[in-house]
Amino acid sequence: MRKTFVWGVPAIIFIALIGWQMTYTVRFNEAAVVTFLGDAGENAVQDEPGLKFKVPFLQSATTYDTRARFLDTPAAQVVQTADESQVLVRAFMTWRVSDPLKFFQRFGGSGSRESGHYNAAKDQLTRRLQAALSQVSSYRLDELLSADGTRLVDLEADLLDAISSSSVNEGLDAIGIEAIMVGISELKFPSDTTREVFNRMTAERAGKAAIESSRGTSTARAIETRAASEANIIEQFANQRAAAIVAEGQKEAGAYLAQMTAGEDSEQRVKLALFLESVEMLRDVVGRNLTMVVSTTNPVLRLLDPDVAAEIDRGENPSDAFYESIRAATGVDDAEGAQ
Repeated sequence: MRKTFVWGVPAIIFIALIGWQMTYTVRFNEAAVVTFLGDAGENAVQDEPGLKFKVPFLQSATTYDTRARFLDTPAAQVVQTADESQVLVRAFMTWRVSDPLKFFQRFGGSGSRESGHYNAAKDQLTRRLQAALSQVSSYRLDELLSADGTRLVDLEADLLDAISSSSVNEGLDAIGIEAIMVGISELKFPSDTTREVFNRMTAERAGKAAIESSRGTSTARAIETRAASEANIIEQFANQRAAAIVAEGQKEAGAYLAQMTAGEDSEQRVKLALFLESVEMLRDVVGRNLTMVVSTTNPVLRLLDPDVAAEIDRGENPSDAFYESIRAATGVDDAEGAQ
């Protein structure tokens, strides 16, 4: 029993080692490159998921994750725009292994583990991304900072093309890499540029404010001139209308006065004096914007009596009752008083 145990354990370990050397697993998100004595042929790629077999010690399998990976530039890079403004730009990209065989042939010498291959690819992609940022020089600052962001999207497309197409020797497809997306993660100004931009913005807005102020002043003057002209026209019309009303009133009053002063009748003169006195009292008592509810039996307001107003409107002398009330209020009672 003890002898069986002594020989059985090493046998199990040996079989496990042989099994480990003979098999490898490919997951659904992976692709493996199988090499024979370190060389990878055309059919070396295995991308079907499952358990695979290989010749121990002669063949080896390097498995790559084909999902997207993220890469960011280590620091913001100073770049000059088309209008000679200095900006700090930091970019990122997503990439994946598109051709495992080419990827292995290009980066397989960076170590025996896949992590070393990824690190070598990351270093090269970082250099390409930093070199591609020179595309910023094709854009003006106001284009990169536009409200709709259209030109920034164009810049990101240019960066993707610059990284994918070619470098000094080869494009990404030649080394088995696909650049999925490139984006701008940071875009800001150096301190000197920030101060310059603020000064430029201040000057620009001050100029716009001066233009709007001048435009407002000009509009105000035009409105004032038009209002003064219209007011002058209205005033002239009102003066003409008032003069016409006064002339018409004087004409009507002339006929009435002529009737009142006809002949040598002292009573007529007394009535005229009483009437004028009533008008004078009414003018003194009643203002322009005054509303009163009073009895027309008041001597001062007798002219407002509808019957008296109707008589005057017909060009007739008011009744004797009208003069009697005025006579009592004013003390004008004879021809001498009428004078």
